[in-house]
Amino acid sequence: MSTITNAGGRELAFNAYQNQTVWMIGSGPSLSDMGDLRDLEGYTFGVNGTHKSDILLRPYDFYGVVEATAWSKYGKGPSDYYFCAVPSWSLVPGSEWFRFSAGPDMSTGEFNGIEDVPLERLARAPVIYEMLQVVFWLGFQNVYLIGCEETGSTTIQGTPHRDYGRDEISKGNKTAAGVFAKHGRNLLNLTPSPALGFIPTGSYEEIVGS
Repeated sequence: MSTITNAGGRELAFNAYQNQTVWMIGSGPSLSDMGDLRDLEGYTFGVNGTHKSDILLRPYDFYGVVEATAWSKYGKGPSDYYFCAVPSWSLVPGSEWFRFSAGPDMSTGEFNGIEDVPLERLARAPVIYEMLQVVFWLGFQNVYLIGCEETGSTTIQGTPHRDYGRDEISKGNKTAAGVFAKHGRNLLNLTPSPALGFIPTGSYEEIVGS
């Protein structure tokens, strides 16, 4: 079984979280309408500045960023495991991070999370697409997205070196949705926003109450 190891020697194994549920939490304004998120059933995966929200969250199980500037902008969210995908590993501070080098553009339709090899590279893309590959590689069966909203800008910031247009983002989302469906896994966007087009949508209230 393949594993990934951070600079501190901590390991994670391929498919280590099979049949488990994870909530990927963005920092969009809809979080304020979702109540207290500390009691979500399953694992949590915070990205970027989620921990700056006014919502009282328990420490994440996982936390991820893709931009080298994220640490100065957001600080580091409290978490058990840390992931980052930046153009240069030398920009990654601390041995606790699982570090990934940038790989091909998401507009190629590549999804590296399906590979039974250490995730040495991820598609260069916005944080949600990057971290969806991580949770797929870890084997999660149910992945729910909340707080992942439209930014209101004409582009969405990717790495410090480029912005991503709507067409590229849509292709990436379509790729991710297709991979999850092909492998019989559930990927649902529970955010009340059309920002993540092609990713199936669902009701936060229904999932939490089920």
